[in-house]
Amino acid sequence: PLGEAPPPPPSRRAVVLEDLRSKGHVVANGGRYGGDYVCYEGHPDSCHSSETVRVVGEHERLEAADVAAYCRVQGNVSKRAVFAAVDPASHDVLYVGWAFDAQLSRDPLKRLERRFARKIQDDSKLSVEAAAGDGLGPEDCARLTVAQLREALEARGLDATGLKAALQVRLYDALTAMETS
Repeated sequence: PLGEAPPPPPSRRAVVLEDLRSKGHVVANGGRYGGDYVCYEGHPDSCHSSETVRVVGEHERLEAADVAAYCRVQGNVSKRAVFAAVDPASHDVLYVGWAFDAQLSRDPLKRLERRFARKIQDDSKLSVEAAAGDGLGPEDCARLTVAQLREALEARGLDATGLKAALQVRLYDALTAMETS
């Protein structure tokens, strides 16, 4: 009828959701990962989500620290970090994304650091005195300096070369091996 107001335009999120679905993605809520949507290339039961999409406004200012934090979270869960903006006139969607660097996850030092962190969490209640008589237990490895780590390793007749993460893992392994033997 005459004089009726036109329907309101669709929200940015609705436009992005429709666009993602039209591109063949299976889309789910992305709040768990700090985004608006997560996209799957197949059924969620049969594959890992490949990207997290965060919808931004046309005049929204993105701070570098916020972008870095969002990308870091996505990298830690093996997803591509994507920002989506909608042109208000045409409803076209522009996507800007950063991919997870799988090479970084294969970095031996990073693997050692993650392994050490997991071991400390798993065995945080362990405390046994070392055979070297220095009173060190597995939980002490995280607080020692590089010089202290080297000294403790040398006292046990172990290799004392390498970076801090490697030294921590080596000493931790020695201390936990002693308690299980």
